Order: sequence, then C-alpha cells, then structure tokens
Amino acid sequence: MGLKTLSKYLPPRPMTLLLLGETGVGKSTFINSFVNYTLYNSLEEARDSSLQILIPIQFSMVINGEEKTVLIDNVKGEQFARTNQSATQNCQTYKFTDMDLTIINTPGIGDSRGVDQDKKNFENILNYISKFDNIDGICILLKPNEARADIFLQYCFKGLLSRLHKSSCKNIVFCYTNSRGTFYQPGDSHKKIQEMVSSLGTPDLKYLPENIFCFDSESFRLLAALKQGVPFSDEQIKDFSNSWKTSVKSAERLISYINSITSYDIKNTVILNKLRMLINTLVRPIVEIILMINDRVKYCETMKEEIKHNATRIEELKKNLTVEYKTIEDVNTAKRQAIESLEKKIKEDSDEKEEIIRISSQLSFFLKENSITYTDTVIEYLKICIDLEDLKSDKSGKKSLKENLEVIQKQHDILQRNLTNKPTEKITAADVPNLIEKLKNLKHNGPILRRYIEENETGLKKINYNPVFIRNTDSKKKKGVVENLKDGPETVRVFLSNIMG
Repeated sequence: MGLKTLSKYLPPRPMTLLLLGETGVGKSTFINSFVNYTLYNSLEEARDSSLQILIPIQFSMVINGEEKTVLIDNVKGEQFARTNQSATQNCQTYKFTDMDLTIINTPGIGDSRGVDQDKKNFENILNYISKFDNIDGICILLKPNEARADIFLQYCFKGLLSRLHKSSCKNIVFCYTNSRGTFYQPGDSHKKIQEMVSSLGTPDLKYLPENIFCFDSESFRLLAALKQGVPFSDEQIKDFSNSWKTSVKSAERLISYINSITSYDIKNTVILNKLRMLINTLVRPIVEIILMINDRVKYCETMKEEIKHNATRIEELKKNLTVEYKTIEDVNTAKRQAIESLEKKIKEDSDEKEEIIRISSQLSFFLKENSITYTDTVIEYLKICIDLEDLKSDKSGKKSLKENLEVIQKQHDILQRNLTNKPTEKITAADVPNLIEKLKNLKHNGPILRRYIEENETGLKKINYNPVFIRNTDSKKKKGVVENLKDGPETVRVFLSNIMG
C-alpha cells in the first residue's frame, strides 16, 4: 500500500474549502448540509441534536396540499435573492472550530444582473481569497441533469476555471448538489462536464470518480422542517434517513480525498488574476497608442519625402528641425538635419511600439500558459443575452449589450493575435512586475500607461474579512465524520487488517 493510500486514513489536518459555482446551484444550502453531515452520522442523531445553521435558510414545501414556509435564523448580511440572482452577495468565511474546517462561500456566476455583475463577482472572489495563504480544496458545485443551454454552462464552468492557476488543478473537486433524484450520480451533466474538462487539454485537471462527490440537501431540508414542527410520516423520515447516510459517506470521502493531497498556494492564482485585470485595463490604451504611433510614423515618412523632393526654402525646412538647428542657413544642411530629426522620431516611435507589443505579448502569453483555460466565453454569453433581448417587448437593453460585445470582441482579437505569436523568451511570475515597470517608464507613452496601471492598482477594493466562528455546544453530540477520522491509528490498523486478511 502506497503512502498516498495510507494518508487517506490518517487524522485530517486543518482544512480550507473554497466553494465555486453558478447562481442557484445551492452553495449556501450545501454549506449548511455539509456541516451537519460531518457532525451527525444519521438523521436520527441529528434530529435529537442541535441543528447547525451557518447561513440563514428559507424554502417552501407542500404538505398534504398546504404550502409551508420554513425559515431558520434571522438574515444577517445576506438577502434572500430573486430568481437567478446570487443569494450570496459577498464572500464570507465560516470557521467551524470543532472540526478545524474553514469554508469560503462565494457569490454565484451567471447572475441575472448580467456579465458586468459576474465580472465584479469574480474580482471580489479573487481579491478576497488573497487573504489566505493556502486552500486545500476548490469545490466546483454543479447540478445533476443541468437543463440550461450548453453555452451558458460553458460560460459558468470555463469562466470559473479561467481564473484559476494551472497548479490548482490537483485541488479541484466536483460536487453535485441535489443528486437524490439521479440516484446520487451526476446524471446528464456528467457527459457535458466530462467533455468540457477534456476539451481544455490540461493533463492535471481530472474528472474521475475519485474527485466526483454527490450530495443531497433534501434530508437536511426535511430535518430543518422537522425542527419547525412540520409533520412527516415515518415512511418519509425513513426514506430521507437513507439519503442522509449516503451524503455522510460522500462527506467522508471528500474529506479523506482532500486530506490526501497537498494544499494549494493561493498566491499563484492571485498573481495571475491581478495581471488579467491589468491586461483588460490596458488593452484599449495600448491599441490607441499603437494606432497613434502608426499615424505619427506615417506623417513623418510623408514629411521626409516632401523635404527630399520639394523643400527649397530655409523657412520650410525649419518647421521640421529641432531647436538646435534653427540657426542653419544652408539649404542642403538644413535638409539633411530635418530628415535626421524626422528619422529619429520615427525610430523612437517604432522602437516604443515594438516594445509595447513585445511586453503585452509576453504578458498575454504568460496568462495563457498559466491559466487552466484562456477562452473568452463572455463573448458567447453576451450573444445569448442579445438574442434574449429580441424576445422582449422592451428592447432598449440590446444596444448597450451590442456595444459591450464590440468592445470585448476587439479586446479578445488583440489578445489572440498576441498569443498566436509566441514570444521566444518565456517569462515567470517574478518577471511580471519588471515588465510592467518597463511599460510605465517608456519615454513617450509611459506616462499614459503609468496612469492606467496605477488606477488599476488603486481600484482594487478593500477586503472585508470578518469570518464567522461556529462551535458546536451540543453535549449529546456523538462522533461525526471528522471525529471518526481522527481515530487515525485505529482506522489504519483496521484497514491494514482488512486488506491483509
């Protein structure tokens, strides 16, 4: 038996989980469910104990033809959302001290407020996790039997992965929520996700049974309803009791799996995304500078030809001379000096343009080389939004969407052209600050780029990091998942005994 296999049966270390997923996938309910699954081995045990609620919950159910609303805990900092609007408005950390478990909840992707809101959510998430040194598991939450359009699923899925550094691949796990209806399997979503993972061509990103986990929140909802006095038959409770046990096993598998892999150094993703935001900020000014240089060079070339062939008077020539040559009275000397002055301008502009293109190309290539995926699926999503506007009676939002699409398409094309021309010298994360400094210090266009770069740096929001600490004070609580796993040596002894007969 190898060390990696053995490590699954050793006591868990303090663990930090980052939850990512589309809006409506059920991240908040998953957190509440997961914590209770790790605390209580059975529904019966949980029923006799204190219900652990990290995030306020509200849902409706129909019992004997009567609709009942279950509401537990007061809303603190979060608001119950409209359909397709992320219920979690900001990142929030929950530290469960009994289990040395930290869970980072994040806003959902695919918010009904549009691409701009998703962009803000991404930036907030990445800014927030920069507060951490390491993350043990990156949990991508998914729905089994996802019914929404493939392009929308790609937008959410690839949008998430495009923000992560390649070195995080081994820490990514796939968690399916509400999987009771698909017999605790991924259902129809399995093939879609499998194909998307395969299409990325990233060897370290796996989508295999060992890093796929299926949970169901319905047994937790039933427990919450029972605590609110909603009646259920013994048969219904027995049915959901089996569901609880299945989810407990999934929680145990997830903790054991993450315990067997090395923590991920989050600074790689933080560096990557600061650069991504900077490049997005610089694309437009860089394009404008390049076009402006082209115009200046063209003008200087025209003036050179004019001087060579047409200029005969000193007064005409002096217009194209620098100050130190203004006293020249000889026409031929003036011609030569005027042409040299123009050639100097052309060379400085051309060299600066070449340096801008070289550096932007290297930075873009660094993103491509280090991101899990670099596909700009925002373009595809914007096209969907534009098509949906055609179905509305009020089409006033279509013009704005099309303008955004044109801007993003232009940015995308510039970056793609850079990426196809791979720079000969490969850069590392340590080289990035030096390249940015070179842009800021360019003789002619440096001041313009410096302003954009510094505005981008100051534009990062201050992190509001106020973790919620939870301790279970239930004296009747028996050993849950984590407590059982903490019996490490005994678990290993029994395991070895079983495999050796």
